[in-house]
Amino acid sequence: MITEIKKYLWPIVVAIGVLIGLYFAVDNFIDKRISDKLKDYEVIKQIASLVRPFCVFDHKGTIIF
Repeated sequence: MITEIKKYLWPIVVAIGVLIGLYFAVDNFIDKRISDKLKDYEVIKQIASLVRPFCVFDHKGTIIF
């Protein structure tokens, strides 16, 4: 009985380790792709055109627009 458990324990431990490693590799890949895109001027320009302020103030604090 114990030998049967030992027989199947190592493949399970290795499979769990591979899944954990794969998760971190995919997470790192996605983070790097996002970071690279946020450094691109065209992407920043597109985001800036979509996110505009609702109020524009002058140096006195008066609402201009």
